[in-house]
Amino acid sequence: MHTLLVAAVLAATAVTLANGYSLSGTIINYTAYPMTLNHLNVTAGKWVLQPAKTIAPGYQSSFATDGGFLAATSGNFVYSVATGGPQIYFNWNVPTVGASTFTPVAIPPNVVHFTPGHDSSGTTVTVSVYQGATVEVEVDSDEAKPQLK
Repeated sequence: MHTLLVAAVLAATAVTLANGYSLSGTIINYTAYPMTLNHLNVTAGKWVLQPAKTIAPGYQSSFATDGGFLAATSGNFVYSVATGGPQIYFNWNVPTVGASTFTPVAIPPNVVHFTPGHDSSGTTVTVSVYQGATVEVEVDSDEAKPQLK
């Protein structure tokens, strides 16, 4: 059986607070497979809320970082879709001076859509990652997990 995966939608909002700079966002799993966190890192600031280690199909996870008093926040995380499946990488930088940057990457590469904007709370970023992959489902008596080929 072959299926097309629509990997994930990432929505993030960068907000300037009275005491510093922060980032909050949501990761939504629109696939038929669990997404597993492989790596997370904050290179500036600190985690306020880490993203979930596993996001079940049809569920979402929130995340947030804070730069503290007049400080920046930056970091990244990587999710895989299914066992050994496509990788979803998301990097952010919310500096004290200059524009915020957000970098979504899907491996293997397919379609990445990035739309910045503004609302009353600050800079708003929506990153939609659509990844097509051929999935072959193999069921063994010991294991009933889909394997990506």
